[in-house]
Amino acid sequence: TSSYSAYVTTATLASVPLTHSSTWTAVNVTSISVQWLQGTNPLNVTQYLVQLSTVSGFGSGTPISSTTYLSTATFTNLVPDTIYYAQVKAVNHSNISTLYADLGSTRTNVANSPTNFQFTNAALTTLTASWTASSPAGDTYIMRVSTASNFSGTLSSSQTALTNATASSPALSINTTYYGQVAAVVNGSTSSYSAYVTTATLASVPL
Repeated sequence: TSSYSAYVTTATLASVPLTHSSTWTAVNVTSISVQWLQGTNPLNVTQYLVQLSTVSGFGSGTPISSTTYLSTATFTNLVPDTIYYAQVKAVNHSNISTLYADLGSTRTNVANSPTNFQFTNAALTTLTASWTASSPAGDTYIMRVSTASNFSGTLSSSQTALTNATASSPALSINTTYYGQVAAVVNGSTSSYSAYVTTATLASVPL
């Protein structure tokens, strides 16, 4: 018997992952966690490619991808109040992939409104207010004031990355009652407005 030839290596194929009965383990405003079953794949040594998309069927757009050797993945920096679809495939040691397993869809939570809105200063034609940042914090905030409690009256608004703002454009009316509230903008999605607070601009000195 001769000596053996130099060895060659390869790998058996991976099997398609299976859908877990509880696919979404965490759903938040800008993040979600998804899980699946490894099926017959060896635990902790099989690589998985999981994708997330706002397009059902993944036929267009650019999906968000993550690779892992676990059977769970977390995606962050997502858009609030948006439906996301997920799929996962297994990759063997020779980098040969299985077909994707459809993991279904879920919707991220609506962005939270800022809290503790209050007017901090009143002038003849301007009003200044502050608030507590939403959670997660807004990229920007939209403060608006109106002469009507349903905000159908004369409206003035200000957008800022801070947690305070002054409504001055268009100029407010002297000695007039105004209603004010604020909303957060998170990853391009605007939250509902906070409960309104009322105050009045100052009266002018008689001539």
